[in-house]
Amino acid sequence: MKTSLFSFVSIAGTAAALCLGTVGAAQGASITTTIDFESGFSDLQPVDTVLAGGNQVTFSVGPGTTGGISPAFIAETGAPITAFSPNDGGGTAIEADIGSFFLTDRGASNYFIEFDQAVSGLGVDILDFRGDGGTRGGEVTLTAFSDLFSTAIGSTTFTIVNGLPNAHLESLFVDVPGNLIQSASIVYSGRDTGTGIDNITFETKVSVPEPSSVLGLLALATLGVSSTMLRKQKQQ
Repeated sequence: MKTSLFSFVSIAGTAAALCLGTVGAAQGASITTTIDFESGFSDLQPVDTVLAGGNQVTFSVGPGTTGGISPAFIAETGAPITAFSPNDGGGTAIEADIGSFFLTDRGASNYFIEFDQAVSGLGVDILDFRGDGGTRGGEVTLTAFSDLFSTAIGSTTFTIVNGLPNAHLESLFVDVPGNLIQSASIVYSGRDTGTGIDNITFETKVSVPEPSSVLGLLALATLGVSSTMLRKQKQQ
């Protein structure tokens, strides 16, 4: 019986150490989900909501800065043209990054994203085309909000430079300490209809027990089982 008890305590201690190590490694971890519109979408399809990683993500477009007024829609790379000239990115250097489909506004200018469950980080690939001969320049800003487009908690801006190649891709990313991002806007300083967004990537922080809490629970469990085994040993 002593040998069995000693073996049990040793195994419990080893399990506690392994569990503690696992929890310690998991602290501060996050789950990353990407929406790339490559599966289940078709050209010209309106896009209102997408369920990804257990989170319902809503997309809209509009000329304002505090929310969209209509759904965005899918554009397919290459001819026929469904979003903007010359070829929606087909045959350009960025096609490998955006794949066959991306999201566009069809003249509404700005994009808006809402999350059913708040996230801690948001990344967006922004496509900017000027193959239609229009004026190019200005800025595009990705802003994260802790509510619906009212309280800004983080932002990043990219300056669109005249003379860039007709098919240009820029990646913007905003992150905050916790799961606080409830919505985000992608706003252009000037009206720019030759745009699209793709590879919407969001991160969700994972909550795990503190190592001290796990160790305490394992210690109590070990003591409880040990006491029971000792009582049985005395009764025999």
